[in-house]
Amino acid sequence: MTQDVSDNSTIPYFSDVMGSPPYLWQQQFYAACQRGEPPEAIDIPTGLGKTVCVLLLLLARLQNPSLPARVVYIVDRRAVVDQTAALIETWIERIAELPRLAEKFHAMAAFPSDLPVQLGVLRGGLADDGAWRVDPARASVVIGTVDMVGSKILFAGYGDGRSRRSMHAGLLGHDAIAVLDEAHLSPAMDAVLHAVAKLQGSRFFRTVTLSATGRGRSNALCLSAEKETHPAVRQRLHAVKTLDLQRVKTPSERVEALCTAALAHRTGAIAIFVRTVGDARRIASRLLKSIGDDAPDRVALLTGTLRGHERAALMSSAVWRTFLPGRPRDPDAPASFLVMTAAGEVGVDLDADHGAMDLGTLDSMIQRIGRINRAGERSATVTVVATNTDTE
Repeated sequence: MTQDVSDNSTIPYFSDVMGSPPYLWQQQFYAACQRGEPPEAIDIPTGLGKTVCVLLLLLARLQNPSLPARVVYIVDRRAVVDQTAALIETWIERIAELPRLAEKFHAMAAFPSDLPVQLGVLRGGLADDGAWRVDPARASVVIGTVDMVGSKILFAGYGDGRSRRSMHAGLLGHDAIAVLDEAHLSPAMDAVLHAVAKLQGSRFFRTVTLSATGRGRSNALCLSAEKETHPAVRQRLHAVKTLDLQRVKTPSERVEALCTAALAHRTGAIAIFVRTVGDARRIASRLLKSIGDDAPDRVALLTGTLRGHERAALMSSAVWRTFLPGRPRDPDAPASFLVMTAAGEVGVDLDADHGAMDLGTLDSMIQRIGRINRAGERSATVTVVATNTDTE
């Protein structure tokens, strides 16, 4: 049964940190956490602030100290770890700038610290500074990939010595709430987390799964579209996206058709999604060749094969900035193109003006299209190119 919490009261300090009032589903989630009953799943369309549940859990613990001290946010992609960590770091900085709020977090800790909330990042290619391990009583947010967090919870952490393994298992698997983003992509991790919760008991370890594909659990917290009156939510729910379906005979023709569809847009941020790294590279190469001299500032590639420094360079590039939500838009600026595989489908916070893509699974298409015209501020065109074999 879908949870429908009627408590619409304001969330203390939320607007001070976020700069805007909460959505209805966020109020419902906070109210449930405040009662000590966080929902097991959140099934909300992409672009409606699911990551904010981390902040809501932190704020709810100030009202209900029985909630876990650590929020462990687990994602399936390394690129998402970095982007999410940067976002949560801005929230922690904002909390530190609010003396009364910061003092509430400091009062719940065992040892003094400069930061009211500690942040830990666990992913391959990045050293963990370990600050979140120093004070188990202090509110902490730990962000990591499925492999890194999963191995540590199971006493087999990558790179951990014998003593460190038990420490990480204790900190991540006890007095913690695990938030698994896009749980449908990591069913094994979902099963592990629920097994740990069953062994520990809900008082010591809880899980929340996030999804935007409509495949959440029966007791998931879902968006009440008919009750949601927030203007931004309604605008996103009613965003105009026109679908243009094209059929071609061969995979090579599909690549050519995707390039043609993308280049037809003279301005804006154009997202191109394909299933394989090979197709992504071919499309990026074709775009670079077609655009000419200024192509490096207008074309970028995001795949799961990027190394750490390559992802960092991409996320600091001019192309990446043209796809960020809330960015200033120059109607006269030439189009920018971001070519992506599944690495750009899940968890990455992007808002493209138009899109072109090959045909994927239903879950994949939901994620892809959800990253086009997310804010609903204009009309968007989504071109889908398929061969006959794609639908067999």
